[in-house]
Amino acid sequence: MADDDWDDALGDRAQQTVSPDVVRKLLEMNPALRERGMTTNVALDQANQAQTQKAIAEAQAKKPASVGVTKPASVGATQKPASKGVEASSDVVSAFKELKTRLANGNKRIDEEMAKLKKAKDELSHQMRAQLVDWLMQNDPDMRSPVTQSVLDQEKAFLQQVGFTVKGYVEERTKKAK
Repeated sequence: MADDDWDDALGDRAQQTVSPDVVRKLLEMNPALRERGMTTNVALDQANQAQTQKAIAEAQAKKPASVGVTKPASVGATQKPASKGVEASSDVVSAFKELKTRLANGNKRIDEEMAKLKKAKDELSHQMRAQLVDWLMQNDPDMRSPVTQSVLDQEKAFLQQVGFTVKGYVEERTKKAK
């Protein structure tokens, strides 16, 4: 026997996870869906289809790959390390060994990428320092202008970021003068 009149009206939809009231509220909040022909029944049917497909996928993932051994559905496929589970193994030592190896490989890859990025960052800083030195040599080679001195004082963080020092500028200017 049904709990209320809605259960009688809905029949087999009474046990759904998405209630018709929720669907109606969603359609009320988004009138564009109604304009495209979405109704409560159509939305409930789509939710049911999605739920059925999810249940089928979950059931297939739980099927054993061989007699007596259950493996995740993703085992054997090409995968990203972050989403790959530990393969079914006979003992905890093997599982830990596999996880440690994958962690080491992932860390190595990330360290290599970070080294490349650091090198690119250092090259960019070097280029900016060289351009600043060239500009100073052309426009204020002795850095005597009060404006230059004021800007150098205000931009200490930038100068440090690109590795510019007055001593380094003088040495470079001396090398170029020879």
